[in-house]
Amino acid sequence: MSVHTGPTREARPWRVLFTAAAGAVMVTLDATVVVIANPAIGADLRTGLAGLQWVTTGYLLALTVSLIPAGALADRWGPRRAFLVGVAGFALASLSAAAAGGIAALVAFRVAQGVFGALLQTSALGLVRGAFPADRVPGAVGVFTAAGYTATVVGPLLGGLAVAQAGWRWIFLINVPVGVAVLAAGTWLPRGPAGRRPAALP
Repeated sequence: MSVHTGPTREARPWRVLFTAAAGAVMVTLDATVVVIANPAIGADLRTGLAGLQWVTTGYLLALTVSLIPAGALADRWGPRRAFLVGVAGFALASLSAAAAGGIAALVAFRVAQGVFGALLQTSALGLVRGAFPADRVPGAVGVFTAAGYTATVVGPLLGGLAVAQAGWRWIFLINVPVGVAVLAAGTWLPRGPAGRRPAALP
């Protein structure tokens, strides 16, 4: 096995990490920004508390329930393919949620976001774990996890700013250009063999 040397090869694992983290941050942000937007959503779509609760709960439930099947699918396809499908699906579901004309449609697209978000998150972690040598995996996973925690903290602030300045639909629309950027960056992600499970954390 050849040893990677030089600045370009040395930087590649960090490029993988930043790309994977950018995708995963979209998923985490969407779990928190909607809470701030609920009053505006309720007023615009003329729905009550029960419907608004499902805007948040439907997403989180779909995300949680889909994690194990999504991990199995990522193992079958390989993390790169699963990640790109997850990002594309999440961006399309976000665009659909932004265009929703009623609460039922919005909840349905939020569920779709959760399913694709699970595929995105599990494959993103697989990409990170596969990009670094074993002795550097814990540090890389720490950075990846810290990005998620940061998104959780800043999510309500960003959601409040988006709703106040542009309206609630922009909390979903913003995922579209971000998703396109992540997809563009993801074209050079390493191609792992399908069916190969990433190495376990030490």
